[in-house]
Amino acid sequence: MLTSALAWEKGTHAFIADKLKKADGPYNIEEMYGAMAPDVFNYLFSLPRILYRDYLHDQTHHHFLKVQQAIKF
Repeated sequence: MLTSALAWEKGTHAFIADKLKKADGPYNIEEMYGAMAPDVFNYLFSLPRILYRDYLHDQTHHHFLKVQQAIKF
């Protein structure tokens, strides 16, 4: 079971980006690095930045489809 292994931890976004392999070679590394951007809030430790941590978590993990919906295809 995934929850028992704590599989959905900090590297989840990088793992998914690596499996999608939209880019090859060195560009795949950049893709994995960029995919971790939604978790950057985890490194906000001091005031006033720590006040935004819950908001950023909510936006990047629960309301992320707003970005997709704003794009005109």
